[in-house]
Amino acid sequence: MTKTRSSDVSGGVQTALTDTRQKCWQHRICPPQDTLEKITPYLPRMGITRLADITGLDRIGIPVAQAIRPLGRSLSVAQGKGMTLPAARVSAAMEAAEGWHAENLDGPFQQISGLDLMEATDLESLPMSDPPVWDQELTILEGRDIIADRVVALPIDLIGKDYTQAPQHKGFHRTTNGLASGNSLTEAIVSGLHELIERDCIADFAHMTPQDRAARLCHPHMLDACTGDAKTLLDLIASAGFHVFIHDLTNDIGVPAMRATLFSVDQSVPGHGRPRAQPGLGCGCHLDPQTALVRAITEAAQSRLTCIAGARDDLTDRRYDTIADGNLGRLLEMAADLQTADKTRCFDACAAGTSPMGDLDILTRKLTAAGLEKIYVVDLSKADLPIHVVRVFVPGLGYLTSKGPTRGNRYRSADHE
Repeated sequence: MTKTRSSDVSGGVQTALTDTRQKCWQHRICPPQDTLEKITPYLPRMGITRLADITGLDRIGIPVAQAIRPLGRSLSVAQGKGMTLPAARVSAAMEAAEGWHAENLDGPFQQISGLDLMEATDLESLPMSDPPVWDQELTILEGRDIIADRVVALPIDLIGKDYTQAPQHKGFHRTTNGLASGNSLTEAIVSGLHELIERDCIADFAHMTPQDRAARLCHPHMLDACTGDAKTLLDLIASAGFHVFIHDLTNDIGVPAMRATLFSVDQSVPGHGRPRAQPGLGCGCHLDPQTALVRAITEAAQSRLTCIAGARDDLTDRRYDTIADGNLGRLLEMAADLQTADKTRCFDACAAGTSPMGDLDILTRKLTAAGLEKIYVVDLSKADLPIHVVRVFVPGLGYLTSKGPTRGNRYRSADHE
């Protein structure tokens, strides 16, 4: 069995908390081409047989790639996106690598009763489905609460992703929430936290009234102020004849989160245009609002191409059932919402640090200010691979499951009720 990167559970995470390497490319410590060159020799080890460029299957031109992993025990096809093809290839490869790491957990494993585990870990604030049976024996891995600086025990049902095996306990949701990778352990933890906060924002947004959701729509005039990559993407979308709608999902935690919806309208239909394909829906979250916007738009493009390519394992016929009238209704609804759209959103108020460690410090302070005072990190990295993979948990945050967004059980102000 392959050993983890650290012989004791806290070593790798403790090292991450002293890593001060600076960012050099879009909030990463190395550019995508360097990462791609670094990981390519190890792709066969992780069962990745091919990186495919599927950008040309759509007409927008936003780079999207797929990583093929035929023997995957969860998904055998992973998607990636970016501003360049190397960035999209790295994104897809790292997504597939995360899945492989979560399918191939290393020990040491321990057996513990659910009752004992409950006394040590805030399990009921983590993704749960059925009422738990706490007198059952559970297999656990140790991680670390990086705020309290203490060891925590977590059930492998929450950590692993080997879906060929039945879960030990039906009370836990088996999801990918907080599964993340990076060029360094700190970078991976920051990526996982951004994803968890994004999904908390999605859950909050899903439970808003239609009027409150409409008020989160950003007016197109606000997008005119975007620069850099965000402007490049918006220009590509306009040139391809698409409509894009941006909703601000940012909640009380205060980390910018955006949702992008891409519609393609076929003007050849007499009388009015009709959406001619599944709309692309994507979300992004980052301390830099323009980065959050870029991630939302590129994920929306990826979402469209995922449907067009049709290769992802979990796509069903239902995904393609409502391509006409239902999507036209969504388009018209959002167009009507523009009457009350937000005209004050500022996309240039960046709060990000100059290093992943700086971002981790800022995110930790924002979470604790919102009453979320625990961050659990399980290091899944392999000692002989040049990337870092973690599973991050923040008890109390909302999350996504196959049944839809679920709000966390943390305290919320009256504005969220």
